[in-house]
Amino acid sequence: MNTDSQREQETQELKGHVEETAGKVFGDDELVAHGKADQIAAHAKQAAAQAGEAARHLGQRVRERAMHKLGELHERLHEAADGASATADGAADKATGKTAEAADRAADKTARAADTVAGKTAGAADKTAGKTADAADKVAGKTARAADTVADKTADAADKVAGTTAQAADTVADKASQAADKVADRASAVAEAADEAARKRRADRVAKAAEEADANAGKG
Repeated sequence: MNTDSQREQETQELKGHVEETAGKVFGDDELVAHGKADQIAAHAKQAAAQAGEAARHLGQRVRERAMHKLGELHERLHEAADGASATADGAADKATGKTAEAADRAADKTARAADTVAGKTAGAADKTAGKTADAADKVAGKTARAADTVADKTADAADKVAGTTAQAADTVADKASQAADKVADRASAVAEAADEAARKRRADRVAKAAEEADANAGKG
């Protein structure tokens, strides 16, 4: 994982922790869900990067080992060619000039064959290393895409949970408002009834006082 990618992953993970903590403190389920989604996405990206890096290291090790074996093979073939040439030279001292030339040609063919084998082996090693690197890139790409998919699904789920919670909160608020309106209406009706009863009692007292005044006046 390069420095920029690591810094971005750490920033996203820290942001997720902060959002989750703030959501728990303020009782915000939506913020908690988004914080967890950010943390999951950060960990998934980190895993993808680590998988890609491990695969690339594996490809490099395969290439290095192949090149090492190739070098050993090349040295052995050249040693064999030199040995054949030395043997041919020894035989040439005892044989005719044509035999010496034939031995030299055989030694040259052996050396060329060694170079050809070494070249083909190097080409095969390069192809193997290239295929390994391609496979590593594909694995890293698939892992990154899977991480993005998980993060998207987690975010969608968080949005759905937040939406459901918000709808439930609105429903509760509406019902509470309706209940409050009913209570207010009943209180208003009770107050009106109390006022009416008070007016009636005052009227009764006034009428009774008037009757008593009339009665007293008649006695006088």
